[in-house]
Amino acid sequence: MRVESYPSYEFYKKTGIEGLYTEWNIPNEALENNNFIVDGRYLCEDIISPKIEILIEASYMMIIDSNKELSSIKASSFIDKHNVVYGAISKFNYSDIKFFTENYDNILEYNKGCRDKYKLIEKMYGIRPQWIMSTETLQLIKL
Repeated sequence: MRVESYPSYEFYKKTGIEGLYTEWNIPNEALENNNFIVDGRYLCEDIISPKIEILIEASYMMIIDSNKELSSIKASSFIDKHNVVYGAISKFNYSDIKFFTENYDNILEYNKGCRDKYKLIEKMYGIRPQWIMSTETLQLIKL
């Protein structure tokens, strides 16, 4: 059984900082597709099955049809669409989904540069962010 994770929402609940998460309109079928895809193990390029690609594409279309704002995120590849789908299902805000998706190739380097900020956030709020925040989201947190 898959346990849902909402890192930005959990962070909000513990800190009260507004704007960290979004309750997107997620159609039930997109959630069912999500439950079918287990633990993200399919993401290695050599094992992405056609079934998984179809499910991600279908979920992506349902989610952007229900959340027009997300359609402005540049998402042409399977990985891009996957990032939008899982970002929305995980309740990440628009700027975090957009930033992660459109900067995916450089995201590890960006995240390394945020480590000191994340440590300071943890020291100040007693909780460490468990997701990659965009620069816009980082500005919401008073350091």
